[in-house]
Amino acid sequence: MYQDSEVGPRKRSRDEEDIIPVAELNKVIKNVAETVFDEQHRNFEYMDRDWLTKGEYETLEFRKKAHPPQFYEVKKSKRGGLKLGPRPGKATKPRIGINGLGRIGRLVARLILRSKNMELVVVNDPFLSADVIARSLEDMPPDLFPPTKVLAISEPEKIPWGHLGADYVVESTGIFTDTDTASSHLMGGAKKVIICALSIEAPTFVYGVNENIYTPYIGIISIADTTTICLALLAKILHTKFVIRECHVTITGPSSSAAEIVRALSSAIPDLVDRFHVTVNHDPPVKLSCVEMAVRLDECADYEMIKDSVRKESSSNELHYVLANLEGGVGLKATDYLGDCRSCFFDADAGAMLGDGSFKLFAWFNHQRSYGQRCTDMILHMAKKSRVDLRKSFYDRNAKSLE
Repeated sequence: MYQDSEVGPRKRSRDEEDIIPVAELNKVIKNVAETVFDEQHRNFEYMDRDWLTKGEYETLEFRKKAHPPQFYEVKKSKRGGLKLGPRPGKATKPRIGINGLGRIGRLVARLILRSKNMELVVVNDPFLSADVIARSLEDMPPDLFPPTKVLAISEPEKIPWGHLGADYVVESTGIFTDTDTASSHLMGGAKKVIICALSIEAPTFVYGVNENIYTPYIGIISIADTTTICLALLAKILHTKFVIRECHVTITGPSSSAAEIVRALSSAIPDLVDRFHVTVNHDPPVKLSCVEMAVRLDECADYEMIKDSVRKESSSNELHYVLANLEGGVGLKATDYLGDCRSCFFDADAGAMLGDGSFKLFAWFNHQRSYGQRCTDMILHMAKKSRVDLRKSFYDRNAKSLE
């Protein structure tokens, strides 16, 4: 161990009170060494050597054999005392794999490639050969398409997601929609599975409605479908402001079954159990699908109050890119909203009050970009929650160990 020279005292780059004693540093390193880190969600920088003396640095070098020094950051300030944890640096991008290159799979792939916050590492389709998959991706922007692994494996448990670096798997085949089959992706090394369909067993998270209750301990989720997302956005506003007593919904356009929509809506908003009745007319529209709601509210309200509530929510920071409010003579032209990423277009001029707390409401939605956008939004939200909770638990554990 390094000793102070007899000729003179060792040089210090900081004040004496800022230097960490070797014994205290050893205690800190011992506590930190027992902590398991996730390299995919942590980004550590090398500690500032000017904060350590040569002897303390040699102690850290000795510990490097078990844990690399970039795992640690040791600081000491005059106010807060000893602090441990990661330096605030840039976060690792979520690395995503897609299983199923149908309409939804290709749409999600395009959005990932155009985003600077995500990375597409592997695609797989259980029904196509690798050559056919590669040809189906030729229309992707060549300047945005990085080298990506292309697989054609039919059994999900045999897909090497973890070996290829995919942490999040987008399940868009429409087949593996229950937790038993979707959990096969976890056997392949994936950490999270996002089912792009309604699921009976997996918890449903509708972005803009209940994404805040997601916790990193949930491995498999469903993001519902386009119909449920549109319906849930309006239902949340109405139930929060006025309390829904009963609602009958008529859906015109391609959609899931009525029972599945009610089940998914009840999963996203538990307070609405047994309050919704859904009818589906499978008449394929040209561009947009329509949601017609006959709703009875518990509190006294008029139609202008409903319009004001939707207008306020559509202009808020949370929902302005998810919910659109159409009023004031703005005509609904399907071609104007075909590529729009919002999931619900509330037609304020089409609705009316029926009397005795009952109202007729109309909303529109498309089956194109909006659903893929909600999928990528949910992945980014999951990655953010994982980083925040991991950092919080790291500080909590080390704060207790230093008490």
